[in-house]
Amino acid sequence: MPELLFAGIVKQGKVMPDDAGRVAGYMAKEEGQRVQVRVKRPPKIRSIASNAYLWSVVYPTIGEASGNDTDSVHEGMKALAAEKGMLIPRVIQLGARTVEVLTTKVEQEAFGSYVNWIRHEAEHGWILGTKDHPVPLHIPEPNEGF
Repeated sequence: MPELLFAGIVKQGKVMPDDAGRVAGYMAKEEGQRVQVRVKRPPKIRSIASNAYLWSVVYPTIGEASGNDTDSVHEGMKALAAEKGMLIPRVIQLGARTVEVLTTKVEQEAFGSYVNWIRHEAEHGWILGTKDHPVPLHIPEPNEGF
């Protein structure tokens, strides 16, 4: 049986899942079985401002210079980041199939590293060019006028 991961809140010493129906369905399949439970606080997810900077400055700057829309730039940067080890693909189970997916649902610290990596690669010309033939691209910092 695949592992269950869910979020919720603790009220009066009991865990109240955000998606109680899904959790109950999973638990019903485990009836009578021993299970292991781990409780921890969820990671801090990137801020709205950080996400806005990525989608309103970083990706559009690359898109304008490369002739791509922001969604395509997002997918392309995720692929490049995975090649460089910046993003680690998750493995999910789709029925009998195992599929690798790239997600940018990362903790705040990892998100900051991802954005800084993109800016570094762009400034050195390695997004639009290559190491041998760089095409530098300036991406404004969050505090720059853009």
